[in-house]
Amino acid sequence: MRSLLALALLGCGSPESHTGSATIVGTVDGMSLASDGGVAIARMFPPTTEIKVSPGGVTCEAVQGGDRVTFDLGAEKVGVYTVVVGFPKKATLSAAQARAHVCAAGGDTPCHDQVRSGTVEITRFDPHEGGVVQGRYKLELADGRLEGTFSAYRCAP
Repeated sequence: MRSLLALALLGCGSPESHTGSATIVGTVDGMSLASDGGVAIARMFPPTTEIKVSPGGVTCEAVQGGDRVTFDLGAEKVGVYTVVVGFPKKATLSAAQARAHVCAAGGDTPCHDQVRSGTVEITRFDPHEGGVVQGRYKLELADGRLEGTFSAYRCAP
């Protein structure tokens, strides 16, 4: 019983615990994103989902705290999403579409948003806060290419 209580208490705590894990392979001009030990979060804006993947610094409480790749998915479900051209001009997404851009911490420089192609595959989608949104991604931009995996912590609304 004590060990179960200790495990439950470990799940609560500082904002640093409000992240999942991620890998990032590839480069985007002017940014250092590659990481084997990155972080990932998921935020819900029904009917859409936002996934942030970062080498570090991003939490549910600090969504722009680090260099990051952001994916907006057209639904809240398991499936494959095709990354479309046009962020941020593509205002609405179908249930099988995603938007993407890559931004530096702090937002002092313009984001990299000239998408050529990409996919995001969601393999697990827990329906509750604190759950997991898991998958993999490939993204080709005019000035770089990224791919990787994520097991994102699902933030509170």
